[in-house]
Amino acid sequence: KIILETDYNDYFSESVLFNDTIWKLDGYKEMTLKCGNYEIFKPTFLYGRFILEQNKLKLFNLFFSIQEERLFRNIEDSTTSLQLATQNNMLEISRNNISNLILGKKPKDILLQTDANSLYIFSKSKDQPDAFINITKLKSDTFGEFTTEWSTPISGMFYNIAQARKTRKFKQYFGDIIPESDYQFIQTFNNKLIVIYLSHVCCINTQNGKTIWKFKL
Repeated sequence: KIILETDYNDYFSESVLFNDTIWKLDGYKEMTLKCGNYEIFKPTFLYGRFILEQNKLKLFNLFFSIQEERLFRNIEDSTTSLQLATQNNMLEISRNNISNLILGKKPKDILLQTDANSLYIFSKSKDQPDAFINITKLKSDTFGEFTTEWSTPISGMFYNIAQARKTRKFKQYFGDIIPESDYQFIQTFNNKLIVIYLSHVCCINTQNGKTIWKFKL
């Protein structure tokens, strides 16, 4: 029996596990990528946060695949006690995450990814009250080397409603109506990134960052 009533949707984090190392978005305003004492000063992200995977089925499949891989490695690759301990630790983490999912609890933060070497960052498009949200896709094939695949602002999805609501641009989109701002949805499907926020739905091509379609609900 899987309990699905509990909603833990929190799509953002400032610290994640990426390619077996912990990376943080460090800073107050212009955020930079940091791993321990190793810091990358470019690119920067205005109030940036990592985007997390929240699809329960995808998370189940991910944790089960980790178990399969780690169990195989235990047999084939773990030649030292340290390697074996590492594999056992990963197995325990995946088991705990599966248990949390079944109980309707939030599992460990997992990056939203379309491949193992990519990640997505949510940030503010510019340092102005009427700024939209901005989504950036980063790729890293080598530790400490990140390249920007694309960076796309999404019109109509204001980063901060409290700041934007008095601006002319906000009134052009919503008039005097304040849209519901609590609900957010970010998910990938067939090389497409779907974003729902502030009464808008947007579909972005995850390979080039181009907006395929967008409409207001």
